[in-house]
Amino acid sequence: MKTKIFYSYSHQDETFRQELDKSLAILKHNEIIDEWHDRKIIAGQKWKGKILQELKSSEIIIFLVSPDFLSSPACKEEWDLAKELTQQHNKQLISIVVRPCSWKDFDDMADYLVLPTDGKEVSKWGSRDAAWLNVYEGIKQAISFYKENYQPKEEYIESITEIEFCSQDSKQIRLNEIFVFPFLEKETSNIDRNIIIGSSKKVFELGKALLVGDEQSGKSKLCVHLFLEAIEQGKKPILVDLQEVLHKKPKIKLINDIFDKQFSGDFDEWIKSDDKIIVLDNFINHRNANEYLDLIQEHFSKVFISLDSDTYESFYKDDKRLSEYEIINIRPFSLVKQEQLIRNWLKLRESETELYEGEIDLVENNINEIIIDNKILPRYPFFILSILQTHEAFMPKDIKITAYGHCYYALILANLIKAGVDKKDDAIGNSMKFCSHLASFMHSSGVNNSIDEESYNKFVAEYENRFILTKSLLNRVVSSKGLVKKNDDGFYKFNLQYSYYFFLGKYLAENYHGNKELVNDLVEKSYVSNNTFIIAFTIHHSSDMEIVDNILTHTMCALDELAPAKLDKHETDVLIELLKSIPGEIVSNKSVKEQRKEIRDAQDKALENNSNQKNSELENQESLGQIFLAHKNMEILSQILKNKYGQLEKNKVKELIEIICDAGLRLVKVLLFDKEQLKEYTDFIYKGIKESNKDIAEQDLVKGIKKELVVKMFLWTMGNIEKAVSSINKREVKELIFEIKEEKNTPAYDLIYYFYMLDSSLTFSEAKKKLLIEILGKYNSKDYFFMNKVLSIRTQYYFNTHSVKAILKQEISSLLGVEYKPG
Repeated sequence: MKTKIFYSYSHQDETFRQELDKSLAILKHNEIIDEWHDRKIIAGQKWKGKILQELKSSEIIIFLVSPDFLSSPACKEEWDLAKELTQQHNKQLISIVVRPCSWKDFDDMADYLVLPTDGKEVSKWGSRDAAWLNVYEGIKQAISFYKENYQPKEEYIESITEIEFCSQDSKQIRLNEIFVFPFLEKETSNIDRNIIIGSSKKVFELGKALLVGDEQSGKSKLCVHLFLEAIEQGKKPILVDLQEVLHKKPKIKLINDIFDKQFSGDFDEWIKSDDKIIVLDNFINHRNANEYLDLIQEHFSKVFISLDSDTYESFYKDDKRLSEYEIINIRPFSLVKQEQLIRNWLKLRESETELYEGEIDLVENNINEIIIDNKILPRYPFFILSILQTHEAFMPKDIKITAYGHCYYALILANLIKAGVDKKDDAIGNSMKFCSHLASFMHSSGVNNSIDEESYNKFVAEYENRFILTKSLLNRVVSSKGLVKKNDDGFYKFNLQYSYYFFLGKYLAENYHGNKELVNDLVEKSYVSNNTFIIAFTIHHSSDMEIVDNILTHTMCALDELAPAKLDKHETDVLIELLKSIPGEIVSNKSVKEQRKEIRDAQDKALENNSNQKNSELENQESLGQIFLAHKNMEILSQILKNKYGQLEKNKVKELIEIICDAGLRLVKVLLFDKEQLKEYTDFIYKGIKESNKDIAEQDLVKGIKKELVVKMFLWTMGNIEKAVSSINKREVKELIFEIKEEKNTPAYDLIYYFYMLDSSLTFSEAKKKLLIEILGKYNSKDYFFMNKVLSIRTQYYFNTHSVKAILKQEISSLLGVEYKPG
């Protein structure tokens, strides 16, 4: 491919330009270069526009420098423009000094290639032929360097690294500022042993791979990242977005055009190289797409293709052309990766405010409340960033994410606009109405988020009889990019699970009195996960306090035969022996970052284990009883508290908090036996085991049973206290929690308040130290060994996982009687 050269010169130096032409004649004859200068402008052409056009399309720009050049406004303008284009498109600038002049003092010309050697003026050479031969060799070398060095064009890099999210402090964010490498799994023949792919380097080692992921799983951003990483690693990649070129026939000329848009350098040399890579994004089932696949197979040995999960399963899973491709599945983020993304986002702030782990915890907890363990929203970067951006874009900085429903609404609105629905209120409103009625129809049909084609057509016909609905709007709402789509199996469903719950909750809230029995049934069976989500969204959309009161009543009735645990000496004596065996010092030598990663890894494993269990079958068995119901109702009440606290009167908010905490403490009482109960239960278990195995030694068996029971009691106690604390973890209700704590005046509520203060704070402050000293002073006798041990362990745990000022950490370590470890 020819290298295009642009000549910039003063017409006073026409002779030098002609001599340069002659010196480069052999390069033109060998079709190595194609030069342009303003003498080629045809009469009648708009010369300024033509010059600009040729400047932009040239790879090398040559300046014939002389006093006339340096004094010419037009020449200096071309110089400035060429420099600007060089920054964006990696053009090469070469100055040829033809006559003595002050070129070394002109702008930064001396920083670029200057010919002849050392800038000795052509006019001063003893032999002009020798001068031009020197220039010829310099230009030839520059062309060779340009062709063999594939430099990415800055303008293109900027275009692909822009992301659709904007933080409050940064108008435009670049991908590299927030990118976290996704959770990738390579499929193997052993389903239980899929291989985790943790870096772009590991991806490249595969040679050929399909990157398979759901909608919004981050496939395109992964493709951009792989492209950029390949450049960084010295490879020769090209990035093709199939959506942009699908209408064009797949030919090598098209690949050439894409290459020229992305890189400087010689395409003919690049296409012949062995280490080139093609990253093909947005692959779909289309005739042209399949022809692209054939073209790629012919020219590339390293290929990475992204495609939607449904497309892969329906059309390409058994495609023989893809038999040599590894399958890499894009999974939702782990909690470790989610925290890293939150950190990256918060670091974008222009302010020099220190980033505390407590701030990350607060944001993370609120995101987890919205995502709910991948059951409503998948934990993909898009949704995490959407939640963060919604918070920043619509709420003051000092208010943490509170309007969960608002976040879902923002996501749904963005989806509608992306699908082409007009932003006008009537189009959006009509879309919302259609979807809420469809969600209700799905639920009344006895299925969740899915109906067959016959049922869907029946629903649409009935809906059109009652309401005005244009075909164009329906086609936008029900499409691959809309809120509802038709799957390959012919069933219609909402694209994302949360939108189904959102719209069903909207319908029930707006038609509550006509659906009161249904809502009551959902509340009574809130132990079913789907019901929990439906109730939460119904409450979000509702202004009717009757629903909230209904939930409160059911939660109070759950385990109402048990009084809330107080965690006084009488209740906790049974745990003393166990607590004495637990090390009193858990301060770690590991860094805060290492500790937090270990904890989130453990949480990820717990979530994975839960998802692998067949909970859906268990949840639908009412025999699980009041315990499971109390747990689920605590989750619902937590959603009400965090979503509605600003809309409810303080007394109602206070009632909510008290019922949540009492429910948690009632759950504690379920397994918190006193010494007599523990003995009775131990004997009962022992007799059952002894009947089946009479050779077991009684003393060791009883001791083992008792120890196991006590461990379970302690874990159950602390687990339910922590659940109560996380359920009320809203900074804005601190004063109300304090009031309840003072009124109750029990060790249990003092623990809840202290844990809450730790979890809702940015860092450990003097106020927290004062609170801890106050509580320890209140329970300083031997009767409260449980309180002192638990307070110490929980505080040390906080220090292990949060950065704390050295002086405070040292003082608290001394107070707790543990070794101070800086870190």
